[in-house]
Amino acid sequence: SSSSPRKSPGQMPQDMGSLQDQVAREHDRMQTLRSALLTGLEEDPVVREIHEILTSQGYVRATTAIDPASEDTGTFVFGYQGGARETIRVSGLVANGTAAYAAYATDRSLVVPDALPANETYRRFAGDLADDGFFPASAAVNATPGATFVSVGFADSQDRTARITATLVGGEVQAVDLEVPAGLFPLAGAGALCIVLLIAYLVWRG
Repeated sequence: SSSSPRKSPGQMPQDMGSLQDQVAREHDRMQTLRSALLTGLEEDPVVREIHEILTSQGYVRATTAIDPASEDTGTFVFGYQGGARETIRVSGLVANGTAAYAAYATDRSLVVPDALPANETYRRFAGDLADDGFFPASAAVNATPGATFVSVGFADSQDRTARITATLVGGEVQAVDLEVPAGLFPLAGAGALCIVLLIAYLVWRG
């Protein structure tokens, strides 16, 4: 009868040693990829923009996680810590060696580019919302190579929500929009209708 091949006494340790070498090489390769991606991200305009927004508000980058898919592609997460020990997570995607986007969301409403709260349209919208009992409650920022998109969420005591959205290019506000619940400003609409009807009546009276 044929017998199964027997391993020599030194073969098992050799196999284990070969496997350990492969694991070590793969670990070194991933570390090299992480270092290369991180080096590029440190100087990337999209990442730097988000970094400057957060550091200007007193946040400090505390953690870094890079998950490479190749030499110039992968994802990243940066953790920024504030004075009250709250953490903001910035997540993003690297494609072809540059950041396709970097974004974060937070319940700290004014962690946004300084240009937005200073913008006249934003201030008017925020004032209108405050008059109706809505106050800032959250913020989200998404920076891309072409533009930065910002959303500031508002809420009232009835848990209704509204938001002001803005588009910035080169640090300057290009557009600001207001999104409110249906029927939030019914009195304003009724008042405008009354004025129109009054003018029509006066014209008809001649």
